[in-house]
Amino acid sequence: MTMSKSIYPKMNPKAKKTWVKALRSGQYTQADQYLCIESQPGSGPAFCCLGVLCEELGDGHWTFFDVTAVNAVPHWRYSHEDQKTAHCGIPPLSFMKSIGLDPEAADELACMNDKGKSFDQIADYIVANL
Repeated sequence: MTMSKSIYPKMNPKAKKTWVKALRSGQYTQADQYLCIESQPGSGPAFCCLGVLCEELGDGHWTFFDVTAVNAVPHWRYSHEDQKTAHCGIPPLSFMKSIGLDPEAADELACMNDKGKSFDQIADYIVANL
């Protein structure tokens, strides 16, 4: 039997464990295209898998960005440390580096999330490959 080797470096084990537990917890509503959106007015936020990561492990902050005037989805943007740039689709590079998440792996996870993979399926992938 041949075992396939992960193409990504292993991330911080403690961070990985916390993230996987959160993805499997049922605590988060899943969203796509954005780290965090307002899923239904008044219903609270929904997160992509990377948004869950920011929420659980990030030491940054969220800023609400209401773009209803231009028919876009109201969403939150995430800023890490003292960066002036807020991110809406993928976590800041400085945050990913701090927990050992390869940016290419983050891109792959974002694609999995946006193509409809469940949080449980994404958690399985993280365990096996990161």
